[in-house]
Amino acid sequence: MLSYHNRAKLLNRTNLSIFTLILLISILLFAQIPKTQAAAPNPDLQEKALSFLREVIQLDMAKYTVALNDKYSGPEHLSYNLNLANASFLDSRSYRVDAVFSFYDGVLGSCSLYPGNGGLLYLHPEQDHFNATLGIVERYQTWTNDSQVHEMANLLRNVGSEKNATEVSGNLTLRLSVLHYTQYAFYNTFNGTDYTGLTIFRGTTDLDFADSRVYEKIGNTSVNISKEQAINIASNYVKNYSYNATLGNRTTTTVSNLNVTGVYAARLQTAVKENSTLFPYWEVMLNVSNMPAPGLQGLEVKIWANDGTVASVIGFSTANIAPLIDMLLFYPLYSSLLMGLIFVILCAVAIVVVLLLVLGRSNKK
Repeated sequence: MLSYHNRAKLLNRTNLSIFTLILLISILLFAQIPKTQAAAPNPDLQEKALSFLREVIQLDMAKYTVALNDKYSGPEHLSYNLNLANASFLDSRSYRVDAVFSFYDGVLGSCSLYPGNGGLLYLHPEQDHFNATLGIVERYQTWTNDSQVHEMANLLRNVGSEKNATEVSGNLTLRLSVLHYTQYAFYNTFNGTDYTGLTIFRGTTDLDFADSRVYEKIGNTSVNISKEQAINIASNYVKNYSYNATLGNRTTTTVSNLNVTGVYAARLQTAVKENSTLFPYWEVMLNVSNMPAPGLQGLEVKIWANDGTVASVIGFSTANIAPLIDMLLFYPLYSSLLMGLIFVILCAVAIVVVLLLVLGRSNKK
């Protein structure tokens, strides 16, 4: 049996160990929290952001209390928490809205609204998604005094309802896609290729608005390389292409003498080449029979359509990863919050397990 004095010393050492462990884990947790940006948000941009919610989206701002989240805000990036005023705990959780804005040289480029299960509270009862989106486009035209947005509204009226559709007027294209979400995408289109435009994404409750004309420019739209020429360039390039691949057993091997068996797909796309400027390129996906990694079907070669130079080569798989892509593209904020929550839960579980082990040993002694 331990004496009272020895038991006290053991208990003090145990408490010190537990305190040290909790302190170390707390430091790790705080290291995961994003640091507040040094520069304060611009007050004029804050007014623009709230004006956009009132006048374009037409949220009923009288029903919310608005708080700027300094932790996630910067000079041209604003994050707001909109909480239901005078609400019960359950209602406040259901109707809380996270609003994220990005500005570029003082001009609004995007707004993302992530509400709870209760959805967004509008100034007027929202109509069906189609007419509600048409209203947003019409009000955005008034808000920006942009004549091209007026043309976008006309294209949307021509479609008439929420359905999969493509509507074209000159160099302006509307692509309406209805899946488990709905996307209204307006593009400036040249030589059959989509460049900058306006996109409105509507999920079950969330809403994303982006005007890429604000943060991207259109470069040389000339397509001097035909589809057949692009396929030939890609095939010849891959035949002489080699790279180092790390296999599942962590061994590295040099991949060469690739056997191209055909063309999986070839399509014209656009991408930023320099200074936030879009240029056309051919995406040529070649089937390769001797790819080293399981699941890879071949190589995707990116060829600039202006001059035929090869920009990049990456492997591709035809496995169905659309649900994962949707989650990563359309729920970036929730994805980061989810990872943070998982990290905190794992740390909490680790603390509990360690405490139980330490206390169990202490009781035995």
